[in-house]
Amino acid sequence: MKIHNKSKTISSPIFIISFILLPLFYSIVNAVNPLIPETCKKLSQLDSRVYYDFCGAALGTAPGVDGATNITQLGSISFHLDISEINSILSKIETLLNDPKSDPLTTGALEACTELYSSARDDLGSGLEYFENGNYLMANMRANNALNDAINCEKGFKKNKGVVSVLSTENSDFIQLAAISIGFTKLLGVTFIH
Repeated sequence: MKIHNKSKTISSPIFIISFILLPLFYSIVNAVNPLIPETCKKLSQLDSRVYYDFCGAALGTAPGVDGATNITQLGSISFHLDISEINSILSKIETLLNDPKSDPLTTGALEACTELYSSARDDLGSGLEYFENGNYLMANMRANNALNDAINCEKGFKKNKGVVSVLSTENSDFIQLAAISIGFTKLLGVTFIH
């Protein structure tokens, strides 16, 4: 990308760096596990909430991914990743709730999110069991429940005018992670549930 000024043209360093780093990123992900690029491509085609780059980055850095030899193992890793992300979100919520500067509306939304993400963690725990036992329909339903909990958490902030979501990035990332897990259930057998 070039930015034109009246007298001179300059190249954006971010644009130049992206051309250098993006191929490097894909070669690293491919080196970690060659299943990831192909699987993420399929998942992003199945669900518009799954971004190819996000999928590759998330799965490419997940614990145990280098030993995964098939899509079922990658799907199990995806569910584990979701649960880990929920634990991080709940930890952040706890920190925010302990902040004495937090206003009552934000505190109320955070308390609701605590309940929602606790429920999501339970759903994903049982969803992981269903997934590992080959019951992809029930795994899909549990992962969808968790995804909806994240959506409802974000809505809890938006329903109060003037309240800005302090979890918008976390909610957005978790929705993508849950959509990846849902995608694995679809790849492995669920074709009629969204």
